[in-house]
Amino acid sequence: MTTSVFSATEVLAPAVGVHGLDSWLAPWLQFFMQKLTFSVEISAPVRTVWNTMLDDESYRQWTSVFEPNSYYEGSWDLGSEIRFMGPGDDGSVSGMIANVVERRQDEYIAAEMTGQIVAGERDTTSDEAKKIAGAQESYTFSERNGVTTVIAEPETEDEYVEDFNRMWPKALLVLKKLAELRAASGPGTTGTDDRSFTLVRYVDAPPAEVFRAWTDPGQLGWFFNPGYERPETIEVDPRVDGRWRQLMVVNDQTQYVTGGIYREIEPDARLVFAWGAVDGWPALDPDRLDDAPLATIDFEGAGQGTVMTFRLDLPANPEPRLRGAGKRDGWSQTIGRLVAQFARSESRT
Repeated sequence: MTTSVFSATEVLAPAVGVHGLDSWLAPWLQFFMQKLTFSVEISAPVRTVWNTMLDDESYRQWTSVFEPNSYYEGSWDLGSEIRFMGPGDDGSVSGMIANVVERRQDEYIAAEMTGQIVAGERDTTSDEAKKIAGAQESYTFSERNGVTTVIAEPETEDEYVEDFNRMWPKALLVLKKLAELRAASGPGTTGTDDRSFTLVRYVDAPPAEVFRAWTDPGQLGWFFNPGYERPETIEVDPRVDGRWRQLMVVNDQTQYVTGGIYREIEPDARLVFAWGAVDGWPALDPDRLDDAPLATIDFEGAGQGTVMTFRLDLPANPEPRLRGAGKRDGWSQTIGRLVAQFARSESRT
């Protein structure tokens, strides 16, 4: 047996610690697996953290570190099957099949792998499926003085250990932010309702670089639909009451000018703008900015990266096109392009 111990500050940030890395020979699998242990301290009640970790919408957010469009199907109930899914580049869905083998409300939950899904097809009999069968992923929760500690213990093959050591601390930082927001402002803070939603993402760049990606016209290409040519002109006047305008192309039939008018700017820390454009979409009247959707973005340093929190608040009577979940999905896809841009840069370093 070998053990590696990592300091929390050495890995990422004081909030997240990697306690240890145990490897052992699993005779029933005929190959080496490793059990990794990660932890995070969250200033929120244990029930709030439990729900944030396992609820569908917030699960999609903290696991976006591993796969931008990650989600699960099934149930976290004891004995239930649960499938951890994500779309591939070709649009087909792949993932892992597991059973919930232990559950103690607000204390502990574990899922054991039984197979995989490849291009939408279940597989429990191939050599690859048998290799992962029996591997577990567990979460332990404990609360003391209003602070909840979460310990995540995934088991994985040697070839994925480096990726897990890199990704899990970031994922737990996103979970921490989501749970603390929910504890401070109620369940709707991290979900979708008729008037507001919040997206939290980890970005592999320091706050100053992420802030510039929102305010430097030379770096705003990520905002544009990648399937079309970048617009020739992007206007940005990064000051309070200054304007940001650029063309957005959805498809060959739909394109419009969008952007915003800045309401608050704190360099490298916060950006607030009324979302929309004069003669664009959403329609924006500079004399009635309180009637416009309001976007607030906070940038918090976390090790060498940034926890970025995006919140959109709609006015009391938004136009019909702004209602429903579409606005959240659209912003999630757009912000996903920013995250991916910095992830590609980080992978080359």
